[in-house]
Amino acid sequence: MKALRSGRIDLALPGNPCPELAREFELVVLVRIPFQAVLPDNHLLALRKRIGLAELKNEIFIGFDEDQFPGRNDMICRACQRVGFTPRLHHRVESLSALLAKVAAGSGVTLTPQEVGQLPHPGAVLIPLKPPFPSVESAAVFRKREPKPALVDLMASLR
Repeated sequence: MKALRSGRIDLALPGNPCPELAREFELVVLVRIPFQAVLPDNHLLALRKRIGLAELKNEIFIGFDEDQFPGRNDMICRACQRVGFTPRLHHRVESLSALLAKVAAGSGVTLTPQEVGQLPHPGAVLIPLKPPFPSVESAAVFRKREPKPALVDLMASLR
């Protein structure tokens, strides 16, 4: 975001954008990616094909470092609160590999976009959630003032 603000770059792909970004920048949602539950492979729910988010209400959740994953903890909390509980967030992690390792070690469970399943995750399983399931947005972000013509054309194509 610093490079975008300073004009060193014209477009950023920040993954899941914080709501505050829309106040400062133009934001185009590219795709919505459903969350899945991430559980240790020896968890009682690990053999299920789908689980309801409410089934995780008594679990300890692994949280995310706010600098690396801004707003992710809030998204998890809101999703859980919609089904009737507030997750107990512990162990803030700074990377997805650290997250998968903590889950595999039995330190807790979490929610993460389904694309995380593409990473190696021995000892952890990703289980799809039953509807309604939360999702994360992947977005393109650019400065509101005077975007370059090629950027305007790209954004029009994406919309």
